[in-house]
Amino acid sequence: MIKIGVSSCLLGQNVRYDGGHKQLKLITKEWLDNFEYIPYCPEVAIGLPTPRKVIRLVQKGDDISLVESKNPSVDHTQAMTTHSLNYCESLDDISGYILTSNSPSCGMERVKLYQDASSKVGKKNGVGLFAANLMKKLPNLPIEEDGRLGDLRIRDNFLTRVYAYKDFQDLLKGKLTRGKIIKFHSKYKYLLMAHYVSGYKELGKLVAHVKDYDLEEFAEIYISKLMSSLSHKTTKRNHTNTLQHIQGYFRDEINSEEKQELSAVIMKYHGGILPIQAPLTLLKHYLKKYPNNYLEDQVYFSPYPEELIKIL
Repeated sequence: MIKIGVSSCLLGQNVRYDGGHKQLKLITKEWLDNFEYIPYCPEVAIGLPTPRKVIRLVQKGDDISLVESKNPSVDHTQAMTTHSLNYCESLDDISGYILTSNSPSCGMERVKLYQDASSKVGKKNGVGLFAANLMKKLPNLPIEEDGRLGDLRIRDNFLTRVYAYKDFQDLLKGKLTRGKIIKFHSKYKYLLMAHYVSGYKELGKLVAHVKDYDLEEFAEIYISKLMSSLSHKTTKRNHTNTLQHIQGYFRDEINSEEKQELSAVIMKYHGGILPIQAPLTLLKHYLKKYPNNYLEDQVYFSPYPEELIKIL
């Protein structure tokens, strides 16, 4: 089962500063059967009690500190930094991370950053100290916040990256060969095209020269570019281009009426009349009727289990 790191409060654990939790039903109910969660609360991990004094991020020059809001002499910066970096060393088997938004430790963006510990107003341009260390230490790891996962397109993108990352982790568990790398990349061709055409082209050129690299070095470069490319959200334009490329594989199998129907469905999707599932379902129908090993291997048709997200 895929392992995902999660802020403990999102699983319903009473570890927040006020003694409560911030349970996210998406992961405790809808996704419960699909993932193994690894809970972690960095504030509790460094020894802070529950409940506890409010802490905040304070910026002085280029330095950012994590201190108690009413007693700024109580500084948790070093403890949080040291413990976070050590903890990240143990996360080599997780495939994603879900953080708590707005937290001075776990927020990945728009966290209040104060110029003074006693200030009443902070600018929402900070990053939680643990989250910053996590993203620095594991730059390729798919990471999202609880609040952002309410957006279906962001949720879709996160799930796609998690399953792709896990797929690559599994590739590295066995003996890595150039043939395995080429086969792996081949099945991600159309998914990459739908997400980021430039990344698709760049990765294609990289794989074409895999023989020029040490395999471990190549793997590090490849996964970085793969995850960066997949972080781009799909667009109707890219999906349409991808669907039309796939359509070409059936030009000798389907008749003129079926070709017109498929083209019409693709363009109705492009025009916003039909969801992406409409052309995908029709293409899957033709793929079942006219088997094609190359297309059957394409992750694009099912980047993650469909029950994990509502219809887009």
